[in-house]
Amino acid sequence: MATLEAGIVGARGGGLISMLTSLLTLRFSQRAERARWAADRRWKHASGLASARREVYARFLSQQNAVILAAGGAYAQAARLSTDASERRYLAAQAKRLSPGRGPMPL
Repeated sequence: MATLEAGIVGARGGGLISMLTSLLTLRFSQRAERARWAADRRWKHASGLASARREVYARFLSQQNAVILAAGGAYAQAARLSTDASERRYLAAQAKRLSPGRGPMPL
């Protein structure tokens, strides 16, 4: 009878260990899945922000270029209308500096 009781206790102990192992594995798997899901959402959010930032910056640059070209046109028109020769030279130089097709503007 003692061997039967030892066998039953051993079987219950093995079942208990197996159950605990399964529960712990399930718990850790769920935590890992939640962490993966959160990381994926953070990555998508960061990608969306970067994309929006690129779009806004591109729009800003195109509008900035339009302002620079308009300023160059205004300088050219002012140079044509100016009656003072030194002022005309200055305005013409500014218009040339702001004209399209030049490299980056000097500071």
